[in-house]
Amino acid sequence: MKLQMIRGEKGKLMGTQSLIRIPKEILKKLYYKDKLSSRDIAKIYDINQKSVLNWLTYYNLPRVGQEKGYSLGGIKSSKKKIRDVNLEPSKTLSYLLGVCLGDACVWEFHKKYSYGKVHQYKIKLNVVDKLFAKEFYKMLEKINLCPCISFIKSTRKNWQGQWSVVTSSKPFVKWYKKLNLDEIEKIISIDDLSKKEFIRGFYESEGSCYINNKSKNKIFLSISITNTNFSIIKLMEKLLKEMNYSVKLNSYQSKNIKRKKAYQLRMHKKNEVKNFFEEIKPVIKRSQYDKL
Repeated sequence: MKLQMIRGEKGKLMGTQSLIRIPKEILKKLYYKDKLSSRDIAKIYDINQKSVLNWLTYYNLPRVGQEKGYSLGGIKSSKKKIRDVNLEPSKTLSYLLGVCLGDACVWEFHKKYSYGKVHQYKIKLNVVDKLFAKEFYKMLEKINLCPCISFIKSTRKNWQGQWSVVTSSKPFVKWYKKLNLDEIEKIISIDDLSKKEFIRGFYESEGSCYINNKSKNKIFLSISITNTNFSIIKLMEKLLKEMNYSVKLNSYQSKNIKRKKAYQLRMHKKNEVKNFFEEIKPVIKRSQYDKL
């Protein structure tokens, strides 16, 4: 069956439609008076159900049940239901905040096209470590989001591929964008476990563990956490000091002038580094510690 593009009254493309035309008055009689579903009408004209729905759009005829939010003949209503997200302070939300302030991206996108407006609300994390991606995926599910995880192959030589975790949520993005530092601190300070989860999320994003061989006889294990946001680094410093960790705050400027000034927290004491991994329990960036 041949298909053609149809246009609405304002000239906007509405989709593909069968060359078999359903007159407006007949469609109104079948759909509203006789109460036939779009699927039943499609069977009468021997066309697919989407074609009937396209004719309804073309004639500006409202779909039955659209205002009530239920589906018609197996086709979902064009009015989308917003998934309820659990944004109550918890250890899970604290972890997600730590990651979002680090490696993850949270953004909203609005743009006008010829066929209408497009609105997107995304949370995305691209990382090399599969364990990190799976942990972020699991935490998103816990607050009732519906994430997708996939592996992206690199097209460049000697470059590793990345694991990508993506989900959409208008409530989460709007809520996150309105947060200030005081509100973040209030959320993560409801209990000690939430503080630890926030530190874990931020460390898995922005931290590193390395061996500092200053002496041939001794091996020094160090932890560092680096970020360009001074306020967030100061918050991390405060949380770590409350947990009796001795951290030093330094700053450095990259030779590349276009890059922002970075701030780094460092921890060197052997017993504190050991306690950090046993208390915070990060799933990644601990290989040097596990080897000892």
